[in-house]
Amino acid sequence: MEVRTRFAPSPTGSMHVGNARTAIFNWLFARHHNGKFILRIEDTDLERSTRENEEKLIEDLKWLKIDWDEEPVRQSDRTKIYEEYALRLVKEKKAFFCFCTDEVLSSKREKMMAEKKAPHYDGSCSRLSDQEIEENLKKGVPYSIRFKVDQKDIIFQDLIKGEVNIKAGMFGDFVLIRSNKMPVYNFSVVVDDALMKITHVIRAEEHLSNTARQIILYQALGFPVPFFAHTALILADDGSKLSKRHGATSVEEYRKKGYLSDGLFNYLSILGWTPPEEGKDKLSRKELIQFFDTDRVAKSPAKFDLSKLNWLNGEYIKEIPFEELRPVLLSLMGQNYDLFFYNQDEIEKILLLGARSLSYLSQIIKEVELFFISPENISKPLSLDEWKQEPHTALVKRFYEEVSKAETLNEEFFGTLLKNLGKELGAKGKNLFMPIRLFATGQEHGPDLNTVLTLLGKNKILKIIEQCLSF
Repeated sequence: MEVRTRFAPSPTGSMHVGNARTAIFNWLFARHHNGKFILRIEDTDLERSTRENEEKLIEDLKWLKIDWDEEPVRQSDRTKIYEEYALRLVKEKKAFFCFCTDEVLSSKREKMMAEKKAPHYDGSCSRLSDQEIEENLKKGVPYSIRFKVDQKDIIFQDLIKGEVNIKAGMFGDFVLIRSNKMPVYNFSVVVDDALMKITHVIRAEEHLSNTARQIILYQALGFPVPFFAHTALILADDGSKLSKRHGATSVEEYRKKGYLSDGLFNYLSILGWTPPEEGKDKLSRKELIQFFDTDRVAKSPAKFDLSKLNWLNGEYIKEIPFEELRPVLLSLMGQNYDLFFYNQDEIEKILLLGARSLSYLSQIIKEVELFFISPENISKPLSLDEWKQEPHTALVKRFYEEVSKAETLNEEFFGTLLKNLGKELGAKGKNLFMPIRLFATGQEHGPDLNTVLTLLGKNKILKIIEQCLSF
């Protein structure tokens, strides 16, 4: 059997990292089994689906280096196919025309809920005579097509969750084709997966409730039922469902922040899947393809750990030669700051300082901010109050005096000055360097202090000290 998986996004917005993980899992599974990976655009939601979003989805997939083996399929181009299969079910008495209006359906739903019953369709149109159906069709009465449900338990083996039993009575006769002739998700996905010979459906567990409907449709249409694998949710650090309030949630956002394709791909691959070698999280695509299978996918939700993503992405950044990074980082700096305050040699030094430990490329903007913002806009360091007392302030004031008198400031000057002040005031180690770093740069940590001070220059150092002493 040739393994065939698919990724079937709806072009209604940006690609969520959860959808990206689904694409990655399907792609890795297909590649691991030397199978095929299919891309299908599920755009039957006419009000929300746009070609612009479709293009963005494809752009995100290409950026993630996820390729597909056949021409992408768009569901909106296949409505005649869905109608053909729906009418076949009607002919076989497995489905029926439903002429109920939205108002009638809403009234029935409210009545059932008032009676504390599950709001299922009551099957009224399934009892219409052939003559009544024919008359309604001749009059042009709008209709949908509903599937006639034989109430029974649906039991299937999920490749991740094990045996799943969806009890009878969980749903009633459901719609296959809406009155606007567009198919509902559960019907179009079955027809497409069957015709595309999809063997394995790997998707989020929010689709678990759809699986029973889909299984009985496969059976009614005489199609083989594929294997299902439902992945657990992705949660935020606080245990809630990952959302925009937790920060970036789309592939596009991470791409624009300067995360690398390989870094995000690697992280999403191990989000809810356990690599075989404990402690080895950085894996090449070749290794991921070699090891990936559903038996190591977790049943419980995975927490999106931004610090782990940052670490992993940073490891990939370290592998890029600096000469390749340089133009990208310079461009980011130039888009945010006026670089003409420094000469070319100074810009190179600032760039090297800022790029020393990036987790993502746009982080360079924050890393070099000190050299470009006005001292008045420097934020108060969190630990400033702890150091804003004697003997530390005496050290800072003496440093201020010496810098004010100096005519030439360079790394040698600052090295000598700090050594002399340490001897003069009996300060050494943290008690010597921390007060100077805090009050002269407004930062609690950073690269080589003497290099930073040299690049800042006299006027800026003095103004930063004045600003920090005023906090």
